[in-house]
Amino acid sequence: MKDLEALLGERPTEVIAGRDALTAGIDKGDYLEADLVRYFYRNTIRRTELVRSASGALADRHYPPIS
Repeated sequence: MKDLEALLGERPTEVIAGRDALTAGIDKGDYLEADLVRYFYRNTIRRTELVRSASGALADRHYPPIS
């Protein structure tokens, strides 16, 4: 919620309301691309950690380094 608050400039009353405001702001072009990438990256990392234990073998699977 803190990342959403930082992006919106105020704390939304509910997550859904905040996401609706974010969607409207994206449609209007209110946000810098770098700020959106940072928000969605951090959101993805958080969600990945939440489902990590349910992911089984996929939780520790990684791509080999690019050489």
